[in-house]
Amino acid sequence: MPPLSDIADLQASMGDFTPYYQQGESFSYGAWLDGFQTSLDVAGIADPFGIADGVNAVIYVGRGQWADAGISAMAMLPYVGNVAKSSRLASNAVRLTKKLASESQMAEIGQIIIRSDKLRDAAKLAEKYGGNATDWVKKTSQPFTINGVKFETHWYENLLTGAREEYKTKFIW
Repeated sequence: MPPLSDIADLQASMGDFTPYYQQGESFSYGAWLDGFQTSLDVAGIADPFGIADGVNAVIYVGRGQWADAGISAMAMLPYVGNVAKSSRLASNAVRLTKKLASESQMAEIGQIIIRSDKLRDAAKLAEKYGGNATDWVKKTSQPFTINGVKFETHWYENLLTGAREEYKTKFIW
């Protein structure tokens, strides 16, 4: 791999950081990096020198997540920064719970919500993922509720191959 000359090269070499439950992949470096950064958050609570938080801030800058970079930089201040970081850790816990629920929903057979003859994206799906446009439908999972927030997972599915693509979490208000 050639040397990286700037942040854009770094981001291009690292690829897409969309969580894998949205991509339909079994592994994502973004999900791995999210977990690593959460570990740095936890380690930073006990780190009196702020090294873990500093490393975390640099990673967030590299990912273009400026607000989180600011929180990690502020977390380098003893005690004061831990207050800001605790809100992010709580948010990560909620995100993890939703992610696990979404993965659980993907194990369902699902219910067709848009048939192939009404699916506007059917031709694009067939071109991108294979099959015929008439093979593709849009499906939904059963609703799931966490802390009073109700959501379900939607995806496109090829009825002949069983391939599922483009997962999305939809909140129900």
